[in-house]
Amino acid sequence: MWLVIGGESEIGAAVHRHFRECREPALATTRRQDLAGAERPYLDIASPLEQWVPPAGTRGACIAAAVAQISECAADPAGSALINVDATLRLIDRLLARGIYVVYLSTNQVFDGTMPNVPPDAPVNPISEYGKQKARTEKKVKLLMKQGAPLSILRLAKVISPQRLG
Repeated sequence: MWLVIGGESEIGAAVHRHFRECREPALATTRRQDLAGAERPYLDIASPLEQWVPPAGTRGACIAAAVAQISECAADPAGSALINVDATLRLIDRLLARGIYVVYLSTNQVFDGTMPNVPPDAPVNPISEYGKQKARTEKKVKLLMKQGAPLSILRLAKVISPQRLG
C-alpha cells in the first residue's frame, strides 16, 4: 500500500486520486484531526514524530506535505524550514527505518530559472527561500540514496490542475 503524506495538498490529493483510479491501495494523510480516520490517517509532520507509526502494510510513501508557497517561505524562513527541511528529513528517516520506499517531491525552484531543461545532476542554485529549503533537503536525500536508501526525488515545475484551468 502507498501512503500519500500531505493528502489534502493539491498534488497529494491528485496522487491519491490516481492511485485509487488505478486500483492501487493507498491512503492519504491529513493534519486535520476532525477528518482523520481509518481511511485518512492523522499526521502533522510539524509535531513530534517519535510516536508516529505508518499504517500497517505501507510499502511506499509519497511526501507531498510542505510549505510550498514561495511568499510564505520568504515571510517565515525559520518556520517554513521546520516543515520543509527538519520535519521532512525526520519523516524520511522514520519511513526508511521501516523499509518503506520514499518518493520525495521537490521542485524546479532548486535552480535559478536561467537555463531550460536542466539535467537532473546539475548543481542546484536556488534564489528563493523555498528553493533553498528544498535544495537542503535534496542534499540529505541524495546522501541517503548514495548509501543505498530506497528513495527517489521527483522535481516538479509548474503544476496546473483542472481546477485552475476552469
